[in-house]
Amino acid sequence: SDKIRVGMHSKGLGNKWNEDIAYVIRRLNERYPDLPFQFRFMGMSSTASKLVSKFPNVENLKENTESIKDFLHKLDIFMFFPSWGREEPWARVVGEAMMSACPIIATNKGGNQDQVLNYHNGYLCKRKDDFVKHLCYLKEYPNLITDMGGNSARMAFTVFRTEKIIDRLADFIESF
Repeated sequence: SDKIRVGMHSKGLGNKWNEDIAYVIRRLNERYPDLPFQFRFMGMSSTASKLVSKFPNVENLKENTESIKDFLHKLDIFMFFPSWGREEPWARVVGEAMMSACPIIATNKGGNQDQVLNYHNGYLCKRKDDFVKHLCYLKEYPNLITDMGGNSARMAFTVFRTEKIIDRLADFIESF
């Protein structure tokens, strides 16, 4: 695709979706009027959905419209942007996106700090303008999308595989 495909999937619960997603899209569309970004969302909350539906470069799918695997294979970048007050200890959706070789742009909260190594397999964001800044940077340096995506996949396969997690848990238990 000649577009940079950015997306997120989750349950439609309100705090799993940040309403500032509309701000990020608007700012990118203003900066790049040729609309090089295509946004795909699946399972978006109704409130956030109303805010982004006005943009021509947004595709908003109902939850479970596609398999997670198929959805992620249609993305170049995974954006994990839940409400600012939400902290997940370890976000499964981020792990899935890493397995699909997507760089991750996420809030700097909770387990995201364990899953995303800033500037290695993605970016951690403290505010909405950080999402804009990092997406602009990836637009200007598209080779980083491939490089960071490869780093995501390597991390997912070497650090987050089930066997590795079980080994780490066993080591932790044995340490007592």
